[in-house]
Amino acid sequence: MDIAAATREAQLQPIVQQFTSLLNRGSGGVFANQVDELIANEDKRLVISLDTLREEDPELASQLLIHPIEYLPAFDKALQDLAVELNPVFRKDARALSELHVAVDGSFGHRRVGPRELSSTLVGQLICLQGIVTRCTSVRPKLIRSVQFCPNTKKFHEQYYKDAVSVANFVTLSSLMPAGGSYKMKDADENPLEMEFGMSWFSDSQRITVQEMPESAPPGQLPRSVDVILDGDLVDNAKPGDRISVVGIFRAVGGANMVSGSGVFRTLVVANFVKQTSK
Repeated sequence: MDIAAATREAQLQPIVQQFTSLLNRGSGGVFANQVDELIANEDKRLVISLDTLREEDPELASQLLIHPIEYLPAFDKALQDLAVELNPVFRKDARALSELHVAVDGSFGHRRVGPRELSSTLVGQLICLQGIVTRCTSVRPKLIRSVQFCPNTKKFHEQYYKDAVSVANFVTLSSLMPAGGSYKMKDADENPLEMEFGMSWFSDSQRITVQEMPESAPPGQLPRSVDVILDGDLVDNAKPGDRISVVGIFRAVGGANMVSGSGVFRTLVVANFVKQTSK
């Protein structure tokens, strides 16, 4: 584990311990029954109530809304650590463990918005987006971990990948193996690498467009829309025409998506939970 990853994990350890106390039956955790059901049903996403979290720990709930990029990975780690204790199978299946996530639902107050209300003040925060799905891409595989073989050295090379919208996962991004954003064709000595697809990890990924509801758009103005990224078990949870509520992180994406020379960033929502309000 590199120094930066180790430092980050140490900084978030108090958050992990706080949330673990809410999950663990031994400490009287309010979400303990839900954790048991998750393990028994082999589900991948633990949906917790933001209202219940506020009652138990108002400060933790407040920080989750303001700093979800730091807090959601810590929540996931707390769930994953507890899952290993409850089901030893996860000790040998790191991929299945990395697919366990904590999702949030409940009352978001002024953070319950439509595409028109998404402003720069909400960038980096956890929001609840409501609207109508107007477009869905096909589901495509996204590379999470590559395993490559070098014919010259007869060695395997492993690497985890993250992109501009990745939310840290301690099973993958803080592992002993390096994390990067580019696919490698050669090793450090310029030897060619061959991809071992059967040993690599891929995750389903989909992009949908959510448009504000017609009754919410001001008279005489066109409805606004925003793209939403769905990963893993969230894909195919909605189709065009569905009215949905999406809990996710409102993010600004730079790099190639930044308007050249203007300092204006493109924004999107990285989904944490999707719920249909009507079809």
